[in-house]
Amino acid sequence: MAQAEYTALEARLEVQKLNELPAMSLVAQQFLAAAADTTVEISQFAQIIERDPVLLARIIGVANSAYFSCPEPVTTAEDAIFKVLGLQTTKSLVLGIILSGPFDASRCPGFRMSDFWLECIFTATLAQSLAPLITIANKPEASEAYLAGLLHKIGLLALVHLYPEIMEKVITGRKKCCNPSELQQLEQESLSVTHSEVGSWLARKWHLPLMIVNVMGNYLNQDYRGAHWPLATLVGFSARWGAAAVNSGSDEDYPCLSELEALGIDIAHAGKMLGKVALKLEALRELAHEFARG
Repeated sequence: MAQAEYTALEARLEVQKLNELPAMSLVAQQFLAAAADTTVEISQFAQIIERDPVLLARIIGVANSAYFSCPEPVTTAEDAIFKVLGLQTTKSLVLGIILSGPFDASRCPGFRMSDFWLECIFTATLAQSLAPLITIANKPEASEAYLAGLLHKIGLLALVHLYPEIMEKVITGRKKCCNPSELQQLEQESLSVTHSEVGSWLARKWHLPLMIVNVMGNYLNQDYRGAHWPLATLVGFSARWGAAAVNSGSDEDYPCLSELEALGIDIAHAGKMLGKVALKLEALRELAHEFARG
């Protein structure tokens, strides 16, 4: 893959073809608008979800998963929000589902949607858990960390959708399946563009919050110190740790805990939190299967 098969300009023009994808459903558009409106009540969110049977089924499946361990079966969107997920987590999960909806990964057999979502959900869970430990200025809220962690790799879905044959070579050609930086390097060599760049383009196109744009574009850049850098650093660490944990990586695949010192996080406390999240891996795996159901 020494010679790029596409120039950066050609790749960006291809991404612009996403305009030709089927438009987001009316329900998806309504939910995006509601998520940006701080005056919308929980019952209104539930009503929007219940207008789309597929979306409703996936949210109820997530709420009933072993990860949340709800003592009673959940059968309505309102119960899923009130009794199990909470409003902020529901917003994040629904946004993940509707933003990934336009992409077809079926032509790239090496790409497994459940594995993709497992890494994203693990990243989101770890970032959410570590966020309260940050002590520097401009620390992100735990809910922001969860959303950014969940959406950080959406650009990969776009690349798989647009270039299934090339991405099949990229995915199967990884020497270390648990190294996100290696994935980006192979993308750059093959397409002259990475999923981080594509993700940030898409986030702007969809008018997502600037913090999501910056995280998508910079989560693997450990030198990044622009807007929302604490959140980008947190998600980057969580993504690399999550990839190693999910894919049974060796010790060298895990990022060093000392990286968290830039965020003012106590290393001992971070280690304990990492252990707690790691114990949730199998429950998160089931959650990812529910989330990946089409």
